[in-house]
Amino acid sequence: MEEKLTPNPNRLGALQLAYIGDAVYEIYVRRFLLQSGDIKSSSLQQRAEKLVKAQAQHEALEAIRPLLSEEECRIVRRGRNQKHKNKPKNATAQEYNNATGLESLIGYLYLHRRMGRLDEIIQTILHKACQDV
Repeated sequence: MEEKLTPNPNRLGALQLAYIGDAVYEIYVRRFLLQSGDIKSSSLQQRAEKLVKAQAQHEALEAIRPLLSEEECRIVRRGRNQKHKNKPKNATAQEYNNATGLESLIGYLYLHRRMGRLDEIIQTILHKACQDV
């Protein structure tokens, strides 16, 4: 039954991959924040927003880019090169495009069930983000 619920990632467009990737990334960030210890619930949302905004995702992509395979770079490029109808309010076009590329990669890995690689990439991003704070 689960097979029918999971779409074929090879048949999805980059923005569709980014759509699911955005949700998956948000879950990883929220879980990471909960595991990080002594955080007041009032600050959880503020910290999550800082990590998932386009600028932070742009920086995350730049940090992991050297670690990506050729296939992963291709997925990022597909996402990054998509035309957007709406322009972001608090990010440059480049930041927004790179964020879409990162979300496309996350969605692609998630739907292909490459959970080990997905964990590796997101853990690298989150540990780098914590060092920068």
